[in-house]
Amino acid sequence: MVILVPPVQEMNIENENWEFNLPVSVYLNEVKNAELMKLVAPLSTSWSDYYMISNSEPAAVVFTSKKNLPAEGYELRISKEGALIEYSDTAGAFYGLMTLRQLMMQSPVRCCHITDQPGLSVRGFMLDISRGKVPTLQTLKETVDLLASLKYNHLELYIEGFSFAYPSFAEYWQEDSVITPEEIRELNEYCRLRCIDLVPNQNSLGHMASWLAKPEFASLAELEGGMQIHGIQVPPTTLDSENPASLELVEKMMHELLPAFSSAYFNVNLDEPFELGKGKNSALTEAIGVDQLYLGYIKRLHQAVNAQGRRMMMWSDIVSNYPEMVREIPQDIIMLEWGYEAEHPFMKRAEVLSKAGLKFCLCPGTSSWTSISGITDNMIGNIRSAAQAAYKYGAEGMILTDWGDMNHMQFWPISWPAIVLFSAAAWNGIRDGVDDGVVMSEDELALALNRLLFQDASEQMGGVALDAGRYCQYEEMLLGCRTLAVLPLWFGPLGGEQLEQYLQFLISFAESTVPIEVAESIRASVRSRKPLNLSAIDHWYEYLDLKLDNISLGCNDSQLVVAEYQLSIKLIKLLSHARICLAKVLKNKTIADELFIIADNYQDMWLKRNKKSGLEDALNKIRGLATALR
Repeated sequence: MVILVPPVQEMNIENENWEFNLPVSVYLNEVKNAELMKLVAPLSTSWSDYYMISNSEPAAVVFTSKKNLPAEGYELRISKEGALIEYSDTAGAFYGLMTLRQLMMQSPVRCCHITDQPGLSVRGFMLDISRGKVPTLQTLKETVDLLASLKYNHLELYIEGFSFAYPSFAEYWQEDSVITPEEIRELNEYCRLRCIDLVPNQNSLGHMASWLAKPEFASLAELEGGMQIHGIQVPPTTLDSENPASLELVEKMMHELLPAFSSAYFNVNLDEPFELGKGKNSALTEAIGVDQLYLGYIKRLHQAVNAQGRRMMMWSDIVSNYPEMVREIPQDIIMLEWGYEAEHPFMKRAEVLSKAGLKFCLCPGTSSWTSISGITDNMIGNIRSAAQAAYKYGAEGMILTDWGDMNHMQFWPISWPAIVLFSAAAWNGIRDGVDDGVVMSEDELALALNRLLFQDASEQMGGVALDAGRYCQYEEMLLGCRTLAVLPLWFGPLGGEQLEQYLQFLISFAESTVPIEVAESIRASVRSRKPLNLSAIDHWYEYLDLKLDNISLGCNDSQLVVAEYQLSIKLIKLLSHARICLAKVLKNKTIADELFIIADNYQDMWLKRNKKSGLEDALNKIRGLATALR
């Protein structure tokens, strides 16, 4: 069985095989076509094991232009003699090559005729580089290669605080912990050559805690003292939207960020302004409503973004709650509807945006953050739900989000299952809104992971990756896109009154930030809680650890990938036991010693792919928990 990611639209297979030797020769027969020549750079670097450039025929792979093909579409014809790729634009030619590479990875290659084109225009990935990990430039390039091979065409690096080296604010960041303008420029060109639009991203109203914590910016907070939610103090996170100095700060950040990017778009975020209208602007909010307060800031920022020659993108979490405001949003803004639980009402939200005539993208998540090893079933349901709604209501596309909440403790391969599944949904998802939203079963997903990402000849690792994200079924309750195992790292002992306080905080937080369907799901799970099944988690760990001990992968960094999964599941087991000990005020030197070893190994693995940003905080959490158990 041949597996392609994303699945192609149409494939007619013949009985004969194409006999080839790697690397195959590629003839760019239209050398005067500057756009087609963009293919040379990535073929000579990222995929040189599969392709080499030929200056003359005969060659194994030949291109020819076919103008009536749709944008990014291609036809791939494979005969006994070689492959012909027909295309109408560079992206189509590139995607034809990526499909051919996947076929060659699963040789023998049958002669066939493939006709293919994307289902959605925007197929994006958003990576949080601000709340923990800041990847090295090499890691980011490897990420781009992975995304490009799966036909993604949009990438955003989420920026809040000081993860970008703003030249005017050099006193707030360290060279080894940020991404620099020079690195962005190099990455921008790397993306461009692989048909990916690197879109600038910067939060511009909420999520400003790092800035507002600085004495010189503290006066720009809507609520300078922050706020309390069920006894838990939350620091100031939201700018005073009516203070001209707030927009001046955002514009200064924008002016220093944007020149590094060539994209026509700019994501200003504007999500979760928790304190908006609750402090300095409470009287004005009482008079005009929080929706008009928010809309006024949107319009002022929109004008500033347009002045920079960019098209504004923003989250729709606040807008979707106010049908009247939806009709007043400037029509050239692209709305981004986020939701990370399987219960998120993408259908309802997409219908509102569609009826308002707004362009929009739907944004599910990888479900890897605040979980360590993923939440598989939530991830699958979340992506499928978004895909159904995207096709039914004519979304511009979808953007998969990979967040760093709680210090980005998850390792990069934990997100690979979601990245593969999302690729299938965004390129070739169900269009009638009736089926399950994704043209890929779980067995096919595991097979695709084995063959195309992990390169596991035993075809075991894909199943291990999916099962690694299923320990939450043994916990007391399901809490959407977070698990209970990770909580001791941030909240200490959570048993009895402490756990109840956290759950009430979580429910209140959900009621104010996510749709009622999601909040009700969390409430229902809390009401129907069951005992923690530690023995089941131990069996889960032992089963996966034994599998990992006997797996040999062929992908780059294969040993690191296996080690990252081994450490992740070991950490979940220890955290689950630590929860019980802490709740009962019991010491456990064995678990403590193992956590100290985990911390040392975790540091080594972190630095294999990332800069130092966030590392000390992560280590302090693990070692602090270990110390509490001694």
